[in-house]
Amino acid sequence: MKTRIEEKKLLDFPIKWDKNTTLYEVMRVYQRDRTQQGTLVFGFVYYDCEYQLYVKIIDLEKSDSKFTVYGDSELFNSFENKMEDEFWDKIKATAKAFLEYEND
Repeated sequence: MKTRIEEKKLLDFPIKWDKNTTLYEVMRVYQRDRTQQGTLVFGFVYYDCEYQLYVKIIDLEKSDSKFTVYGDSELFNSFENKMEDEFWDKIKATAKAFLEYEND
């Protein structure tokens, strides 16, 4: 049976982005078929809360941040603001490195 969503998990690592923010996972999610570029999912621990940040690959070229966050409600707004204000360029750089690694 074919699923509608395929996941290709390539990297599984903890990388500390600052004192309270750790990136622990990046993966690409395809929906429906592989002809679309898909979405990258970043897994973070922020303080003691876990969050997933979803960004469409097509949106990575934009200068302003465009992403969706899911996770614990306790520090949600703080995490979302930090990603938008401080880490958007780092998210784009990490995504670029991930896509290059995936294409090798």
